[in-house]
Amino acid sequence: MPWTDFSLSHQALITPLLGSKLCRVQIVNRANLPIETLTEFERELPRFGTLQEFVLWGSAERPLVLLTETIALDEYTHDVIAPWRNGLTLVLEAT
Repeated sequence: MPWTDFSLSHQALITPLLGSKLCRVQIVNRANLPIETLTEFERELPRFGTLQEFVLWGSAERPLVLLTETIALDEYTHDVIAPWRNGLTLVLEAT
């Protein structure tokens, strides 16, 4: 039977989500946002251990937070870009 559900789910992961074993997302304030805004973002953004976890989170958000571009920095490191909200963009470093 062909797979027709295109939504991503936690069951799609090969390994379980790492969740609380991970450090909080490090936010670098390149937009010079107020500290209150940064604190709010830190509370809202979950812990990501893998790019796949970010994609699962983004696909469950409303509005969607989808990857729009990947920039190869070298053979092993990439920056991944995802427009977020209020004109802000998330840039994740993936190695």
